[in-house]
Amino acid sequence: MKLSEKEYFAQNRPLGSHSVLDKGLIEAARDFRRQLQKGIHQLELGYFGDDHVARLALLLVEFGEDIHADLGLWRALESLQEKLHGTPLPFVVRPGEEPGLTPFDARRIRYLLWTLLPVFDDDIELSPSDPDLIKLAEMVSRFLTDKFAKLPATSSLTPFLQTPDLHAWDVKRKLLWLARSSYLFRGMYVRFITESSENGDVMSNGEDFMHQECTPWSGLGALDLIAEILRLPEKDSHDVRHWYERHTAFYRIEKICGNASRAETLTARNLINGKDYIIRMDDIQNPFSAGMVVFGSL
Repeated sequence: MKLSEKEYFAQNRPLGSHSVLDKGLIEAARDFRRQLQKGIHQLELGYFGDDHVARLALLLVEFGEDIHADLGLWRALESLQEKLHGTPLPFVVRPGEEPGLTPFDARRIRYLLWTLLPVFDDDIELSPSDPDLIKLAEMVSRFLTDKFAKLPATSSLTPFLQTPDLHAWDVKRKLLWLARSSYLFRGMYVRFITESSENGDVMSNGEDFMHQECTPWSGLGALDLIAEILRLPEKDSHDVRHWYERHTAFYRIEKICGNASRAETLTARNLINGKDYIIRMDDIQNPFSAGMVVFGSL
């Protein structure tokens, strides 16, 4: 069943987040869908059904929200690209050359589209200098520049991303959203889960994507970006970026805090090293009981 822009938008926002900008984003995505449907089918970029066009329109509007409200997702991507690879984004700008990028610069959007369009269609093979890709990027640039000039810069994601990171689970819930629902990764996440669903359960595969997948963003994954987005202190950033080193062992559930069906935290003892670990459950329905032994990773 196809979801409307409003339903799909809500599905990919953190629970309870909303702002005055949200309505404008949904309306912008609807307007943009109509423009894309007229324009994208005139370009030889690959097949795009109406549902794909609707999702692409919303994704590009969310990119616009990120830049407009200074959420830091794209900024973190560009920053890490420079730190780790020594070249600026978009890489259509020569190394050492001052990019001089405007917020919704067509070159920046061209890189975004060049990376994400193949997620919609396996048969899409593009050069960053493809004339049709350049035309599409310029159209997107004009639309976003015009649309966001009239919208407030008060994103509902700002308070979510700026909540204090006092515990590991504070960072983890933001990592979960970034990997599963943000415009940067959600298409890649869905493909990864779909392609790997025959080998292991969804939760395990989801953890694999979050912690160790090398994505088309120059190999950077959600784990790399979350520490940069949150601007964590150097030691915390180092710890978070090493969460791919998971502790696989047998764990005995020692204690459950909360009620039986909706636990707040679990205390699990690693039966290999004898240490106790406190696990935040959030809103996940509790499948565990005290005394149960579980084989898994933390």
